[in-house]
Amino acid sequence: MFSLLRKIVKRTLIGSALGVGGTAAVVIYNVGSSKWSDSHTWGSATKHYLTNKFMVCLGFVSFRQLVKQSKDVRQTQAEFLLEQITKNKHTQYGRDHNFGSIQSVAEFRHSQPLSRYQDYQPYVDMIQAGDLLAMTADKPLQLAVTSGTSGQSSLLPTTADIFKRFFLSGIAVLFQRLHETQPEWVTLQKSMKLFYTPRYRLGDVVQVVEYFNEIPVVKFKYRQGQMLNLHGEKLSEESFYRTLQESAKAWGAEILDYSTCENVLDEKATDCTPHYLVFIESENPIEKPEILDEILQENHPVYRSFRVKGSIGGLKVVQVKRGSFVQLKEWMLKNTDASSNQIKIPRVLKNKEVVTMMLKN
Repeated sequence: MFSLLRKIVKRTLIGSALGVGGTAAVVIYNVGSSKWSDSHTWGSATKHYLTNKFMVCLGFVSFRQLVKQSKDVRQTQAEFLLEQITKNKHTQYGRDHNFGSIQSVAEFRHSQPLSRYQDYQPYVDMIQAGDLLAMTADKPLQLAVTSGTSGQSSLLPTTADIFKRFFLSGIAVLFQRLHETQPEWVTLQKSMKLFYTPRYRLGDVVQVVEYFNEIPVVKFKYRQGQMLNLHGEKLSEESFYRTLQESAKAWGAEILDYSTCENVLDEKATDCTPHYLVFIESENPIEKPEILDEILQENHPVYRSFRVKGSIGGLKVVQVKRGSFVQLKEWMLKNTDASSNQIKIPRVLKNKEVVTMMLKN
Protein backbone atom coordinates (compact mmCIF):
# COMPACT_ATOMS: atom_id res chain seq x y z
CA MET A 1 0.00 0.00 0.00
CA PHE A 2 2.73 2.41 1.06
CA SER A 3 4.84 1.36 -1.92
CA LEU A 4 1.96 2.22 -4.26
CA LEU A 5 1.47 5.57 -2.55
CA ARG A 6 5.18 6.41 -2.95
CA LYS A 7 4.99 5.59 -6.66
CA ILE A 8 1.93 7.86 -7.11
CA VAL A 9 3.61 10.72 -5.26
CA LYS A 10 6.83 10.25 -7.24
CA ARG A 11 5.00 10.26 -10.58
CA THR A 12 3.00 13.35 -9.54
CA LEU A 13 6.16 15.23 -8.58
CA ILE A 14 7.91 14.22 -11.79
CA GLY A 15 4.86 15.22 -13.84
CA SER A 16 4.64 18.58 -12.08
CA ALA A 17 8.35 19.19 -12.59
CA LEU A 18 8.05 18.34 -16.26
CA GLY A 19 5.01 20.62 -16.55
CA VAL A 20 6.79 23.50 -14.87
CA GLY A 21 9.95 22.78 -16.81
CA GLY A 22 8.00 22.60 -20.06
CA THR A 23 6.29 25.91 -19.35
CA ALA A 24 9.62 27.50 -18.44
CA ALA A 25 11.13 26.16 -21.65
CA VAL A 26 8.31 27.68 -23.71
CA VAL A 27 8.76 31.04 -21.97
CA ILE A 28 12.53 30.98 -22.51
CA TYR A 29 12.09 30.03 -26.17
CA ASN A 30 9.50 32.77 -26.81
CA VAL A 31 11.55 35.41 -25.04
CA GLY A 32 14.73 34.32 -26.81
CA SER A 33 13.11 34.34 -30.25
CA SER A 34 11.54 37.79 -29.76
CA LYS A 35 13.10 41.13 -30.56
CA TRP A 36 13.94 43.10 -27.44
CA SER A 37 14.40 46.71 -26.57
CA ASP A 38 18.09 47.64 -26.24
CA SER A 39 17.49 48.44 -22.58
CA HIS A 40 16.34 44.87 -21.76
CA THR A 41 18.29 42.15 -19.98
CA TRP A 42 17.22 38.49 -19.97
CA GLY A 43 15.57 39.07 -16.61
CA SER A 44 13.71 42.25 -17.59
CA ALA A 45 12.68 40.82 -20.97
CA THR A 46 11.23 37.72 -19.26
CA LYS A 47 9.38 39.90 -16.77
CA HIS A 48 8.05 42.04 -19.63
CA TYR A 49 6.91 38.93 -21.52
CA LEU A 50 5.14 37.44 -18.49
CA THR A 51 3.46 40.76 -17.69
CA ASN A 52 2.14 41.02 -21.24
CA LYS A 53 0.78 37.47 -21.13
CA PHE A 54 -0.79 38.04 -17.72
CA MET A 55 -2.53 41.21 -18.93
CA VAL A 56 -3.78 39.48 -22.07
CA CYS A 57 -5.23 36.60 -20.03
CA LEU A 58 -6.76 38.94 -17.47
CA GLY A 59 -8.22 41.10 -20.24
CA PHE A 60 -9.64 38.04 -22.01
CA VAL A 61 -11.50 36.93 -18.87
CA SER A 62 -12.71 40.48 -18.17
CA PHE A 63 -13.86 40.96 -21.76
CA ARG A 64 -15.84 37.71 -21.67
CA GLN A 65 -17.50 38.94 -18.48
CA LEU A 66 -18.27 42.26 -20.17
CA VAL A 67 -19.85 40.52 -23.16
CA LYS A 68 -21.95 38.35 -20.85
CA GLN A 69 -23.16 41.35 -18.86
CA SER A 70 -23.84 43.36 -22.02
CA LYS A 71 -26.54 40.87 -23.04
CA ASP A 72 -28.70 41.80 -20.04
CA VAL A 73 -27.71 45.29 -19.01
CA ARG A 74 -30.82 45.97 -16.94
CA GLN A 75 -30.24 42.95 -14.73
CA THR A 76 -26.53 43.67 -14.41
CA GLN A 77 -27.17 47.28 -13.44
CA ALA A 78 -29.96 46.35 -11.04
CA GLU A 79 -27.77 43.84 -9.24
CA PHE A 80 -24.91 46.32 -9.01
CA LEU A 81 -27.17 49.11 -7.74
CA LEU A 82 -28.75 46.99 -5.00
CA GLU A 83 -25.33 45.64 -4.03
CA GLN A 84 -24.03 49.19 -3.57
CA ILE A 85 -27.13 50.27 -1.63
CA THR A 86 -26.76 47.35 0.77
CA LYS A 87 -23.03 47.88 1.13
CA ASN A 88 -23.33 51.60 1.88
CA LYS A 89 -26.53 51.72 3.93
CA HIS A 90 -24.66 52.39 7.19
CA THR A 91 -22.73 55.39 5.87
CA GLN A 92 -23.96 58.88 6.74
CA TYR A 93 -25.20 59.33 3.19
CA GLY A 94 -26.93 55.93 3.29
CA ARG A 95 -28.66 56.73 6.58
CA ASP A 96 -29.75 60.17 5.41
CA HIS A 97 -31.26 58.65 2.27
CA ASN A 98 -32.84 55.59 3.91
CA PHE A 99 -30.79 53.02 2.01
CA GLY A 100 -31.74 50.41 4.62
CA SER A 101 -35.37 50.41 3.46
CA ILE A 102 -34.69 50.15 -0.29
CA GLN A 103 -35.27 46.66 -1.65
CA SER A 104 -35.72 47.23 -5.38
CA VAL A 105 -34.79 49.51 -8.26
CA ALA A 106 -38.36 50.87 -8.30
CA GLU A 107 -38.07 51.87 -4.64
CA PHE A 108 -34.75 53.54 -5.33
CA ARG A 109 -36.24 55.58 -8.18
CA HIS A 110 -39.23 56.55 -6.09
CA SER A 111 -37.29 57.63 -3.01
CA GLN A 112 -34.13 59.16 -4.53
CA PRO A 113 -34.42 62.39 -6.56
CA LEU A 114 -32.07 63.20 -9.41
CA SER A 115 -28.94 64.78 -8.00
CA ARG A 116 -25.94 66.88 -8.97
CA TYR A 117 -22.57 67.47 -7.37
CA GLN A 118 -23.85 70.10 -4.95
CA ASP A 119 -26.07 67.44 -3.36
CA TYR A 120 -22.94 65.52 -2.36
CA GLN A 121 -20.87 68.52 -1.30
CA PRO A 122 -21.79 68.27 2.43
CA TYR A 123 -20.59 64.67 2.53
CA VAL A 124 -17.35 65.51 0.74
CA ASP A 125 -16.85 68.20 3.38
CA MET A 126 -17.34 65.53 6.06
CA ILE A 127 -14.65 63.37 4.46
CA GLN A 128 -12.28 66.33 4.39
CA ALA A 129 -13.06 66.90 8.08
CA GLY A 130 -12.02 63.32 8.90
CA ASP A 131 -15.22 61.28 8.62
CA LEU A 132 -13.88 58.87 5.98
CA LEU A 133 -17.03 56.73 5.95
CA ALA A 134 -19.47 59.57 5.34
CA MET A 135 -20.21 58.48 1.76
CA THR A 136 -18.70 55.04 1.19
CA ALA A 137 -18.36 51.88 3.26
CA ASP A 138 -14.77 51.59 2.00
CA LYS A 139 -12.37 54.30 3.10
CA PRO A 140 -11.46 56.60 0.20
CA LEU A 141 -7.88 56.30 -0.99
CA GLN A 142 -8.03 59.84 -2.28
CA LEU A 143 -10.30 62.72 -3.17
CA ALA A 144 -9.80 63.02 -6.91
CA VAL A 145 -9.94 66.58 -8.25
CA THR A 146 -11.83 67.26 -11.48
CA SER A 147 -10.45 69.76 -13.97
CA GLY A 148 -13.17 72.35 -13.38
CA THR A 149 -13.29 73.19 -17.09
CA SER A 150 -16.94 74.24 -16.93
CA GLY A 151 -16.80 75.80 -13.49
CA GLN A 152 -15.37 75.09 -10.05
CA SER A 153 -13.37 71.90 -9.52
CA SER A 154 -15.08 69.02 -7.71
CA LEU A 155 -13.69 66.46 -5.27
CA LEU A 156 -14.66 62.83 -5.85
CA PRO A 157 -13.94 60.10 -3.25
CA THR A 158 -12.13 57.20 -4.92
CA THR A 159 -11.92 53.78 -3.24
CA ALA A 160 -9.84 50.66 -3.88
CA ASP A 161 -12.93 48.96 -5.33
CA ILE A 162 -13.31 51.72 -7.91
CA PHE A 163 -9.65 51.33 -8.93
CA LYS A 164 -10.11 47.56 -9.17
CA ARG A 165 -13.19 47.85 -11.38
CA PHE A 166 -11.48 50.40 -13.59
CA PHE A 167 -8.39 48.23 -13.97
CA LEU A 168 -10.30 45.03 -14.79
CA SER A 169 -13.03 46.51 -16.98
CA GLY A 170 -10.89 49.24 -18.50
CA ILE A 171 -7.13 48.77 -18.62
CA ALA A 172 -7.09 44.96 -18.84
CA VAL A 173 -9.78 44.81 -21.53
CA LEU A 174 -8.11 47.58 -23.53
CA PHE A 175 -4.76 45.78 -23.34
CA GLN A 176 -6.29 42.50 -24.54
CA ARG A 177 -8.13 44.20 -27.42
CA LEU A 178 -4.93 45.99 -28.48
CA HIS A 179 -3.05 42.68 -28.38
CA GLU A 180 -5.71 41.12 -30.62
CA THR A 181 -6.17 43.98 -33.10
CA GLN A 182 -2.72 45.65 -33.01
CA PRO A 183 -0.26 42.90 -31.96
CA GLU A 184 2.71 44.95 -33.17
CA TRP A 185 1.98 47.41 -30.34
CA VAL A 186 2.36 44.77 -27.62
CA THR A 187 5.96 43.54 -27.94
CA LEU A 188 9.16 43.33 -25.92
CA GLN A 189 10.46 46.32 -27.87
CA LYS A 190 7.95 48.74 -26.42
CA SER A 191 6.80 49.82 -22.98
CA MET A 192 3.16 50.81 -23.26
CA LYS A 193 1.84 53.66 -21.17
CA LEU A 194 -1.92 54.10 -21.16
CA PHE A 195 -3.17 57.58 -20.34
CA TYR A 196 -6.79 57.84 -19.35
CA THR A 197 -8.68 61.09 -19.73
CA PRO A 198 -12.34 60.85 -18.74
CA ARG A 199 -14.26 61.82 -21.85
CA TYR A 200 -17.76 61.65 -20.46
CA ARG A 201 -18.81 63.35 -17.24
CA LEU A 202 -21.90 64.65 -15.51
CA GLY A 203 -23.12 67.56 -17.60
CA ASP A 204 -22.10 66.08 -20.95
CA VAL A 205 -24.74 65.79 -23.67
CA VAL A 206 -24.25 62.63 -25.73
CA GLN A 207 -25.97 60.86 -28.61
CA VAL A 208 -26.51 57.10 -28.75
CA VAL A 209 -25.18 56.06 -32.16
CA GLU A 210 -25.30 52.24 -31.90
CA TYR A 211 -25.38 49.34 -29.45
CA PHE A 212 -22.97 46.62 -28.36
CA ASN A 213 -25.55 43.98 -27.45
CA GLU A 214 -27.56 46.08 -24.97
CA ILE A 215 -24.80 48.57 -24.11
CA PRO A 216 -25.34 51.96 -25.80
CA VAL A 217 -22.37 53.33 -27.72
CA VAL A 218 -22.46 57.09 -27.28
CA LYS A 219 -20.95 60.03 -29.14
CA PHE A 220 -20.07 63.23 -27.34
CA LYS A 221 -22.10 66.21 -28.61
CA TYR A 222 -21.34 69.05 -26.26
CA ARG A 223 -20.95 69.92 -22.61
CA GLN A 224 -23.47 71.93 -20.66
CA GLY A 225 -21.94 75.30 -20.05
CA GLN A 226 -19.77 74.88 -23.16
CA MET A 227 -22.41 76.14 -25.59
CA LEU A 228 -22.89 79.52 -27.22
CA ASN A 229 -26.49 80.59 -26.78
CA LEU A 230 -27.32 84.29 -27.06
CA HIS A 231 -30.86 83.91 -28.38
CA GLY A 232 -31.61 80.18 -28.28
CA GLU A 233 -29.44 79.26 -31.28
CA LYS A 234 -27.51 76.72 -29.16
CA LEU A 235 -24.17 76.58 -30.94
CA SER A 236 -22.47 73.47 -29.56
CA GLU A 237 -18.72 73.10 -29.20
CA GLU A 238 -18.72 70.40 -31.87
CA SER A 239 -20.65 72.53 -34.37
CA PHE A 240 -18.52 75.61 -33.82
CA TYR A 241 -15.24 73.69 -34.00
CA ARG A 242 -16.25 72.17 -37.34
CA THR A 243 -16.98 75.67 -38.68
CA LEU A 244 -13.66 76.96 -37.34
CA GLN A 245 -11.78 74.18 -39.15
CA GLU A 246 -13.50 75.08 -42.43
CA SER A 247 -12.60 78.73 -41.89
CA ALA A 248 -8.98 77.84 -41.16
CA LYS A 249 -8.74 76.13 -44.55
CA ALA A 250 -10.16 79.23 -46.23
CA TRP A 251 -7.66 81.41 -44.35
CA GLY A 252 -4.78 79.06 -45.02
CA ALA A 253 -4.03 79.24 -41.31
CA GLU A 254 -3.19 76.63 -38.70
CA ILE A 255 -5.27 77.09 -35.54
CA LEU A 256 -3.17 76.40 -32.44
CA ASP A 257 -5.95 77.03 -29.92
CA TYR A 258 -9.18 78.93 -29.51
CA SER A 259 -11.94 79.95 -27.14
CA THR A 260 -15.10 82.06 -27.28
CA CYS A 261 -17.27 84.28 -25.14
CA GLU A 262 -20.31 86.53 -25.33
CA ASN A 263 -19.55 90.23 -25.79
CA VAL A 264 -21.32 91.12 -22.53
CA LEU A 265 -18.11 90.00 -20.78
CA ASP A 266 -16.11 92.66 -22.63
CA GLU A 267 -16.24 95.60 -20.23
CA LYS A 268 -14.93 98.02 -22.88
CA ALA A 269 -17.33 96.94 -25.64
CA THR A 270 -19.03 99.81 -27.51
CA ASP A 271 -21.30 97.70 -29.74
CA CYS A 272 -24.48 96.95 -27.81
CA THR A 273 -25.75 94.33 -30.28
CA PRO A 274 -25.19 90.86 -28.76
CA HIS A 275 -22.41 89.01 -30.54
CA TYR A 276 -19.61 86.54 -29.94
CA LEU A 277 -15.90 87.08 -29.48
CA VAL A 278 -13.65 84.34 -30.82
CA PHE A 279 -10.08 84.26 -29.48
CA ILE A 280 -7.76 82.50 -31.92
CA GLU A 281 -4.06 81.72 -31.64
CA SER A 282 -2.60 80.74 -35.00
CA GLU A 283 0.72 80.30 -36.76
CA ASN A 284 0.10 83.09 -39.24
CA PRO A 285 -2.04 86.26 -39.56
CA ILE A 286 -5.74 85.83 -40.28
CA GLU A 287 -7.02 87.80 -43.25
CA LYS A 288 -10.73 88.32 -43.87
CA PRO A 289 -11.89 87.25 -40.37
CA GLU A 290 -15.51 87.74 -41.51
CA ILE A 291 -15.23 84.37 -43.28
CA LEU A 292 -15.84 82.65 -39.94
CA ASP A 293 -19.21 84.36 -39.50
CA GLU A 294 -20.20 83.62 -43.09
CA ILE A 295 -19.42 79.89 -42.81
CA LEU A 296 -21.13 79.71 -39.42
CA GLN A 297 -24.30 81.09 -40.99
CA GLU A 298 -24.08 78.48 -43.76
CA ASN A 299 -23.66 75.65 -41.26
CA HIS A 300 -26.19 76.83 -38.70
CA PRO A 301 -29.58 78.01 -40.08
CA VAL A 302 -30.87 79.13 -36.67
CA TYR A 303 -27.83 81.35 -36.16
CA ARG A 304 -28.29 82.73 -39.68
CA SER A 305 -31.92 83.61 -38.96
CA PHE A 306 -30.93 85.67 -35.92
CA ARG A 307 -28.16 87.35 -37.91
CA VAL A 308 -30.62 88.29 -40.67
CA LYS A 309 -33.08 89.69 -38.11
CA GLY A 310 -30.30 91.67 -36.48
CA SER A 311 -30.87 90.02 -33.09
CA ILE A 312 -27.24 88.86 -33.15
CA GLY A 313 -24.39 90.90 -34.57
CA GLY A 314 -21.46 89.57 -36.55
CA LEU A 315 -18.94 87.70 -34.43
CA LYS A 316 -15.60 89.35 -33.78
CA VAL A 317 -12.37 87.42 -34.33
CA VAL A 318 -9.64 88.39 -31.86
CA GLN A 319 -6.28 87.01 -32.96
CA VAL A 320 -4.18 86.75 -29.81
CA LYS A 321 -0.40 86.59 -29.66
CA ARG A 322 1.52 83.33 -29.33
CA GLY A 323 1.50 81.97 -25.79
CA SER A 324 -1.82 83.52 -24.80
CA PHE A 325 -3.43 80.17 -24.11
CA VAL A 326 -0.40 79.06 -22.11
CA GLN A 327 -1.00 82.17 -20.01
CA LEU A 328 -4.68 81.18 -19.71
CA LYS A 329 -3.69 77.72 -18.46
CA GLU A 330 -1.38 79.28 -15.89
CA TRP A 331 -4.22 81.49 -14.68
CA MET A 332 -6.52 78.48 -14.37
CA LEU A 333 -3.85 76.54 -12.48
CA LYS A 334 -3.52 79.37 -9.95
CA ASN A 335 -7.25 79.98 -9.57
CA THR A 336 -8.72 76.44 -9.56
CA ASP A 337 -8.08 73.24 -7.62
CA ALA A 338 -7.14 71.30 -10.75
CA SER A 339 -3.65 69.90 -11.27
CA SER A 340 -1.59 70.78 -14.34
CA ASN A 341 -2.47 67.57 -16.22
CA GLN A 342 -6.19 68.20 -15.71
CA ILE A 343 -6.32 71.72 -17.08
CA LYS A 344 -8.32 71.94 -20.31
CA ILE A 345 -8.94 75.15 -22.20
CA PRO A 346 -12.65 76.03 -21.85
CA ARG A 347 -14.20 76.68 -25.23
CA VAL A 348 -16.66 79.14 -23.70
CA LEU A 349 -15.18 81.68 -21.30
CA LYS A 350 -17.46 82.92 -18.53
CA ASN A 351 -15.06 84.90 -16.35
CA LYS A 352 -14.66 88.65 -16.98
CA GLU A 353 -11.10 88.67 -15.64
CA VAL A 354 -10.09 85.96 -18.11
CA VAL A 355 -11.80 87.73 -21.02
CA THR A 356 -10.03 90.99 -20.13
CA MET A 357 -6.70 89.16 -20.00
CA MET A 358 -7.28 87.60 -23.42
CA LEU A 359 -8.32 90.94 -24.95
CA LYS A 360 -5.06 92.49 -23.73
CA ASN A 361 -3.17 89.84 -25.69
